[in-house]
Amino acid sequence: MARDIFEEQKKGLKEKEEPDIEEGGRMKILKGHTSSDTAYVVDDYPYGFKLRCKIRYWLEEKKGHGVRFISQTTNPRKLGQIVWNKPKASVYCDLAGAMFLNEDGHVKWAGLTTWADVDQAEMYLSLYKEGMSERSIRLTERFINAKKLYEEKKAAGMDWRQAAKEASLETLMEGE
Repeated sequence: MARDIFEEQKKGLKEKEEPDIEEGGRMKILKGHTSSDTAYVVDDYPYGFKLRCKIRYWLEEKKGHGVRFISQTTNPRKLGQIVWNKPKASVYCDLAGAMFLNEDGHVKWAGLTTWADVDQAEMYLSLYKEGMSERSIRLTERFINAKKLYEEKKAAGMDWRQAAKEASLETLMEGE
């Protein structure tokens, strides 16, 4: 049975299209892929050793949890129909997430959590802002401001607990 499926797939394979990568072999930010309906789809993806399938990728954003990366493959053993397998999801990143194509044309993602320092958060924002949701951009900018305030207060000799409390309050006031 598996041999028949493999032969059937070999007949139906088209020439591989070149991945959509920016000039110079740099990564390309993917945007707007926020559900299974708007997912980024790769038509020729390996399924085991011999079979080929489709795979789709998207980012799920959930208030109170953050952003996570989800992938879902088709079942190539169901000939003549597209049957999607159960989606596979990563853990949530509480601030932001962005998908991109790397130099090899493979879909990857990068997430930002509150464990990042100011430099990491600023670098993340400058690299991935194009692929981030408006909500994630706002959260990341507020996080950077709060983290800077915290560092300033700590450098001025304030206890870390008090510095965190005051930085949080000042950032909350700015958001209103």
